[in-house]
Amino acid sequence: MDSSLSESSIEAPAVVHEPLAQSSEDALSRLQFALAAANVGTWQWEVRTGQVHWSDNLEAIHGLPPGSFGGDFASFLADVDPRDRAAVTAQIQGVVANGGDYHIEYRLAGSGTAERWVEGKGRMILDDEGRPLRMTGVCMDITLRKQAERRLELLMQELRHRVKNMLAVVRSLSAQSLRHASSLEAFDHAFQGRLAGLAGAHDLLVESDWQGAGLRALILAQLSPWLQQTDRLHLAGDEVTLPSNASLTVGMTLHELATNAAKYGALSNSEGEVAVSWWHEADESGRQLVLVWQEHGGPEVGPPARRSFGTELIENGVAYELNGSAILEFTRPGVRCELRFPLAD
Repeated sequence: MDSSLSESSIEAPAVVHEPLAQSSEDALSRLQFALAAANVGTWQWEVRTGQVHWSDNLEAIHGLPPGSFGGDFASFLADVDPRDRAAVTAQIQGVVANGGDYHIEYRLAGSGTAERWVEGKGRMILDDEGRPLRMTGVCMDITLRKQAERRLELLMQELRHRVKNMLAVVRSLSAQSLRHASSLEAFDHAFQGRLAGLAGAHDLLVESDWQGAGLRALILAQLSPWLQQTDRLHLAGDEVTLPSNASLTVGMTLHELATNAAKYGALSNSEGEVAVSWWHEADESGRQLVLVWQEHGGPEVGPPARRSFGTELIENGVAYELNGSAILEFTRPGVRCELRFPLAD
């Protein structure tokens, strides 16, 4: 064996003795950095003296300049929103009386409509005789989390509202289609078609996160099942975005007009055409959207022998749902329908 590799020739690594004070300072520095990165402040409450010590970043979380905190329990409560002071006080009193941990969420005073939320956690330290000595803990800004929770709550409320309304619409469509159908097959055809029209309007709204649907796209979506030749449809009007309620109502109206045109009117032969135009008008009540459906080149039409659900839906839907009006005319050139309803900017 090579004597140069004997155990006696291997030197032990040097041991560096770091001063205790320097090690503690580094640990404290790392802790402060971690707390600042997490946007967490620390606090300590001396129960017997009433003194409260806050870290600088906790003052920042509460919106206070460094060193401006009053240093007592009253100063802390003054920075809590009045709506939450009673709950915070009761939580602390419970920990003092019964022990355990402190955990509460509260709003900050003076945050106004742009509410700022914090979450506080603490633990009571007892003396040798089991009496409250001090409470230490942390506090963190949870405003963004609260805003996200509020948005989710509003979305769920809106979803429940829309589902309830949609089920009511489907139920009404089913009942009315059945009442006016001459046979089970006629009911199935009418009901399935109306569901498809409703789904077409919903698809456009989903694509826009329910912010509204473009009127031109809505017209094309409702007429596409009957238009293999797009030159039979003439559209005239500037781009208009309808709010969600108007999109559904106008979509169903267009579906009924298109279905009627495919059965009896301009879309029932190979020569007929449909012109849809729209524009804005202003009157004493405000800004209105006017939409006109006009058929040409189809079989000669006349007023129906009986009032159908489609006619009721066209004339009553805009009036009830959009506070507008609908005029349906069976003229010699073809069916004409004029819709008018308020449209906010």
